[in-house]
Amino acid sequence: MFKHSDYNLLETNKFIELTRSAMINKEDFEKWNNIKAMFGIYTERARGTYMLRPRFPAGILTIEELEYFVDICETYGEGRIHLTTRQNIQIHGLSSQNLIKVLELLLEKGYSSRSAGGHATRAIAIPPMSGFEEEIFDVTPYGDVITHYILDNQGYMGLPRKYKIALSNNEKNSLTVKVSDLGFLATEVNGIKGFKIYGAGGLGANPKESIILKEFLPKENFLYVVEALKNLFTEHGDRENKARARIRFILQKLGKEEFIKLFDAYLEEAYKNKNLKTFIEETKEFLEEDLDIEKFPNLYSGRVKGRYAYYLHPTNGNIFTKEAKELIEGLKKLPYNLELRVSNTQGLYIRNIKGSNIQEFKELVKSFSRNEFQNSIACAGSTVCNLGILDSPDMLRTILNHFKNKQELTDYLPKLRISGCPNSCSAHHIGELGFWGKKKNGEAVYTVMAKGDFTGETIILNKSIQEIKAIHIPSFLEDMAEILKEAQKSYGEYMKENPNFLEELLSKYNN
Repeated sequence: MFKHSDYNLLETNKFIELTRSAMINKEDFEKWNNIKAMFGIYTERARGTYMLRPRFPAGILTIEELEYFVDICETYGEGRIHLTTRQNIQIHGLSSQNLIKVLELLLEKGYSSRSAGGHATRAIAIPPMSGFEEEIFDVTPYGDVITHYILDNQGYMGLPRKYKIALSNNEKNSLTVKVSDLGFLATEVNGIKGFKIYGAGGLGANPKESIILKEFLPKENFLYVVEALKNLFTEHGDRENKARARIRFILQKLGKEEFIKLFDAYLEEAYKNKNLKTFIEETKEFLEEDLDIEKFPNLYSGRVKGRYAYYLHPTNGNIFTKEAKELIEGLKKLPYNLELRVSNTQGLYIRNIKGSNIQEFKELVKSFSRNEFQNSIACAGSTVCNLGILDSPDMLRTILNHFKNKQELTDYLPKLRISGCPNSCSAHHIGELGFWGKKKNGEAVYTVMAKGDFTGETIILNKSIQEIKAIHIPSFLEDMAEILKEAQKSYGEYMKENPNFLEELLSKYNN
């Protein structure tokens, strides 16, 4: 992994100084407030506190780094680390003075929060099993290179809106790639490894599937694509209307044929960028190394014989400090190196576990989820998010509590993705069963999202099925589980055989 560049550290230092001044100077506060989101800092509604999102490539963490973040959260925050849907860690409950202190502590360790939010290029999404499972090739170092190139260049902040990039090591893990502003899918054509390039997709209130920009691109040219689409976005993005300030709206305006033609023109210009060419040459050796990255978590078997990976999913992505410390102490007892990766599903992958240690490892993580339903995801919700309408984390807790004494039924239910508003922060458009919330006549109501198709070369997002009152959702899911249990079918199998299953079940509650 690269060290942060002098440029990035200098810019981070400048921001910390501005933060310090902003807390005592009204004029500097306005300046700081306008850019703080691009440094991964958000206000926490009426709490009077701040949330901070440090940036690190590919969600990769060592145990020591996790312990460091836990200590920071316990000392300066509200006693929890939050694992996000974009493979980041968030620190919540920071007072203004503690915010300054934490920024300084992170910088001492080489961490920066630049370009971690706001109108900037966000964290690069990478499958947490890349480099461990069977794959076309490991895309982890490519995400690392993109991250450091972004942080080395000012042009990746101050964009019309956010710019989200994802990479995938094989078709199986390609879903995020196919709904991103820019997606790289590892592929092989005639014995040559490269990427299929997707672009102009995104979720949220106006979701759009990505289109294919390039059927095949030699993998050494990947960074030119990042630069080309960023330049296209910078010059053609809508800076007046935030609701339409994403790349997919440029596609909507121009049409597919004209958009691809424009993208190709920017790509040709990017190939002439001498500074970019120099950066690529400097990182070539890193990318071409045969990296021996042994990885780990759920239980999944890896390509290395006798090594396993475990997916740890805390409810709502929250690992509280007491249980985090117990987990860390247990992991330290294993007499070999483990690697941790935050996933885009609010979980943590623990990789490189030896088969001989599986039983003691299972005992260590027994308090966490044990099936797909218990791996369900909820966004931050209305108690934290300024845009939130409903408290989606509480909805998930209510559902899980409903099944506390009915655990055998949960084996039949799919993973849920619950958003507290139309913005798809839990990615309810791409889950087997999704919900997004609103208020209707003063009552909490969720729209059920399902029937997407995520298996093809391009995908079909979930569509709205029907609405259901929040108070009925636990019973609705219990009825579903009973039906699936009686049929001895998984949710996916049953839906294929009974395409109107959800509508028929929901009608009971709508009546």
